[in-house]
Amino acid sequence: MVKMFDSMHVRVAVNFASKITFALISIITIPVIKSKLGVNAYGVLTFFLSIQVVILLLEGGMSATMARGLLNKKYKIYNISKAEYQSVYFIFFILVSLFVFSIFIVFNHNISTLIYNLDDRKVYSFISADHVILLAGAMIALQFYIIYYEALFVAYEKQVSYGIHIIVFNVIKTIISLFLLIVFNLGLDVYFLVHVFCTFILIILLHIKAIKNGLLEITTLRVKKIYTKISFMKEEFHFSKNILCVSILSAIAFQADRLFVTKYMGISAVGMYGIAYTLSTVPTLFTSSLYNVIYPRLIILIREQSSSAISFFELVSKLIYIIIIPTCVIISLNSTQILNIWIGKHEGIISLLLSILIIATLFQGLQVIPFALQMAQERLKFTVFMNAIFVPSLILAYYLVSIHKILLYISIVWSVYNIITFFSLTIYLYAKNKMYTRLLILYFNICLCAVVTVVICSIFKNQESQIFLSLVNISLQFFMSMSLCIILLFWKTIYGALRCVCCR
Repeated sequence: MVKMFDSMHVRVAVNFASKITFALISIITIPVIKSKLGVNAYGVLTFFLSIQVVILLLEGGMSATMARGLLNKKYKIYNISKAEYQSVYFIFFILVSLFVFSIFIVFNHNISTLIYNLDDRKVYSFISADHVILLAGAMIALQFYIIYYEALFVAYEKQVSYGIHIIVFNVIKTIISLFLLIVFNLGLDVYFLVHVFCTFILIILLHIKAIKNGLLEITTLRVKKIYTKISFMKEEFHFSKNILCVSILSAIAFQADRLFVTKYMGISAVGMYGIAYTLSTVPTLFTSSLYNVIYPRLIILIREQSSSAISFFELVSKLIYIIIIPTCVIISLNSTQILNIWIGKHEGIISLLLSILIIATLFQGLQVIPFALQMAQERLKFTVFMNAIFVPSLILAYYLVSIHKILLYISIVWSVYNIITFFSLTIYLYAKNKMYTRLLILYFNICLCAVVTVVICSIFKNQESQIFLSLVNISLQFFMSMSLCIILLFWKTIYGALRCVCCR
């Protein structure tokens, strides 16, 4: 048990390091693009990144289904080998990748029309705007191969190797692209080209690493056999249909704000909104890192009908809220000062957007582990039902504030949506598992953590002191939580050993 948690700490650390590297890269890249190419260039980049997130969510949760199948050895039920199971999924992700790239080819002109200042020669250096869209499409399409290999490494709990590769290539492509932007004054076309090339190299290295570690077994599926072997995908889609619905609705909810801003307020507004949104999402990197490690572990504990599944879920939930709540509250209270340090002089609306969007991030981060438990328990019907009701309301609210060109209200709508979904999800989940008292304790602890943080910020009114204090506060709480985990594990180990001795 102790060994399991020790290895889990390492996997969480590497996952977090890979995601925080990506966040730091975004934080470094934004000021460079803003100063060299202007806010319109970052608006264009934000638009394509929004499309990328939408498309990646629309893969329908098949990566989670694949990881679940490998964990539970579902291929034995389907009477096929593990190699054939992996090969069929690989074909599936290839087809999805080609389909996504074909969308960018077919709708090239429509995308050019939507982003009406793509012909800005300050933004693009050598090639036309239409070809830049194809480069962005290739960059997005290649991400599906990354998803396939990520599912492999997650299923076998080998995220350390995967995370190291991601960290190294994130750093390399950022250094190269920023060097070209700063030294040679090149545009976003070169930025996309560097990312496409580095992603292609990364895919090759992940493939080699997966084979070397024994995670990937190669087999040749003849064309005639594909139709017989692919029949098991119907069973897989039966499980993933709820994930598909959640993914589609989540894709709409997560990216609709920037699409509405693009349509009704222009690229400049998207650039300002994107700057605030990018910084506001940094705290969720920790929660998403935990999700990649916690989800497969919860599947195993529930499959073994272990009573420790709920205890494990609660322990991780506590770890999340003692870290993410102080972080988000302090960023919200000091948004102007943080932006001054980050990008220097900026429009006042950006700090207001950040102070509101970070609250949405807070409640969004608190939902990650409850959602992981739902996934592991295969109870997604309520989440589908909840999103089917709330997402249309969210879209309507976005439309109403967008036509009046009120950028600040977009962030308020997004925050309210996340608050409502958090309370709805937790009430359902805790009620379903008959943990009513624990639900009240959860809400009390969240409120207490937020109030204590606000009080500390009001006492230490100096902004630099608040930022320093927040880092100390988060570090102390993190190490305390880690120490608590070790103490609990040590006690359980001693208690189990004593019981074995007494029984003998």
